[in-house]
Amino acid sequence: MITLSLSEAFAYDLLAIADIKSLRNPGNAQAAQICTDLDDEIARQVGLLKHTEVLHSEEYSALRLVNDEMYIRIDELKARGERMGDAMYIDSRVHKRFLAKQALQQRGFPAEPLKEQKMGYGEGKA
Repeated sequence: MITLSLSEAFAYDLLAIADIKSLRNPGNAQAAQICTDLDDEIARQVGLLKHTEVLHSEEYSALRLVNDEMYIRIDELKARGERMGDAMYIDSRVHKRFLAKQALQQRGFPAEPLKEQKMGYGEGKA
């Protein structure tokens, strides 16, 4: 294993994705363990009180929702046999996820800037 320096919001984005994968694959013990391990690791680093606060925040809920929307749409496209499908929708969800991470980072960890940059998005694209 390696340790990376990530913005807190980036770590919570990874947790949201791991949670969605675990819930979408209820019989997959590995997916559940990855989610549990990541949850524990984040809680150790930010503290249990802060971790609980973030998990119950509107910002985390928004971040998790936009990730779930992407997985739902991708599954729909795959079920129809489409390869690119609705690329604009998926692209807009990726941008919306970035905005959700920014909001979570600013509210929960305002002293630390988000260590992620997106390029090519103008105002009004969400």
